[in-house]
Amino acid sequence: MLRQKNVFVPDERIALLSKILQEDYASTHLRDEPLYRFGLIPFLATKLVFPLLGMAKAALELFLEKAPDRGIAYTWYDKQDEAAITHLQAGEASAKIDAAELMLRRSVGEIEANASGNRRLALMQRARIRRDAGAANQLIWEAIDLLAGASGGSFAYAKHPMNRLWRDARVAGIHGGIVPSSNLELFGRILCNQEPNSPFL
Repeated sequence: MLRQKNVFVPDERIALLSKILQEDYASTHLRDEPLYRFGLIPFLATKLVFPLLGMAKAALELFLEKAPDRGIAYTWYDKQDEAAITHLQAGEASAKIDAAELMLRRSVGEIEANASGNRRLALMQRARIRRDAGAANQLIWEAIDLLAGASGGSFAYAKHPMNRLWRDARVAGIHGGIVPSSNLELFGRILCNQEPNSPFL
């Protein structure tokens, strides 16, 4: 790693967080591009959840792929995909995944529409987009955890693909920007006419 000491950095190379949070970006040459007018925090919160959505879809696909070839221990089911419980589990997990995706797509649409119209997202919009990022994260985790729990004892092996998805989703889902409890509380505070408890809106 290259390190420098006592090097002059001109002001135009510094982006102050206080200004970025107000969407006062130093760059001017791309100011006319909607992509460069996105509300930073709502955009980042939403963006952080999309990889989790991909993991959830992969977990459902993996579960459905394995279900015809494995039985359910201590039952008469030689094929997991023939059991009513499997149908319920797949149905519930897929509903949670779809609900999360719908929330995320609504957020993306709102972020893009405001940027295209050169409008700043209102406080309630920003808080709702953060709420939806947290809620989508929670739904995704619930879906993956449900599928992992229905994948049998072999799931415990570290090399099992479902185990990898489960662990990766858990770690990705605890990022401070998308923790469900913090985001739900933030939105709830604003709903209750209280001041936000975070500058990251």
